[in-house]
Amino acid sequence: MTGAPHQDEYARALAVLEQESPRGRLLVACSLLDEVLRRLLLAYFIQGDTARELVEEHGAPLSSYAARARAAYVLGLLSKAELQDVLALGDLRNIFAHQVEVDYEHPEVRAFAPRLRRAAGLAPRDRREPAEVVDAACV
Repeated sequence: MTGAPHQDEYARALAVLEQESPRGRLLVACSLLDEVLRRLLLAYFIQGDTARELVEEHGAPLSSYAARARAAYVLGLLSKAELQDVLALGDLRNIFAHQVEVDYEHPEVRAFAPRLRRAAGLAPRDRREPAEVVDAACV
């Protein structure tokens, strides 16, 4: 992915997401979000090596998902609600990425569903299962 995201690129990403398991959708969606944040910051910054080093080098200050999200927020590129949604997805991704036996019925995972209802476009009283909420938030 280079440059600004295009409709066909988004359609391909959605096609990949549809082929994944619920766990895989979350992991892939967060990877795609990380790429969008990377592009967003690089588009906003003054072009050059310094910007790329800040965002892309291993161990750079803005090389992590959470750091990129927070930077986008403080630069006014994300709203507070968007930041909270992106960070919630990232926190949930970390649970799935680092605990092999966790699933959507795990209490720690179920606790995330309320945090993601806004991102999923669901009403607070909507009682969908956590996997459905996460799927909706990922798309």
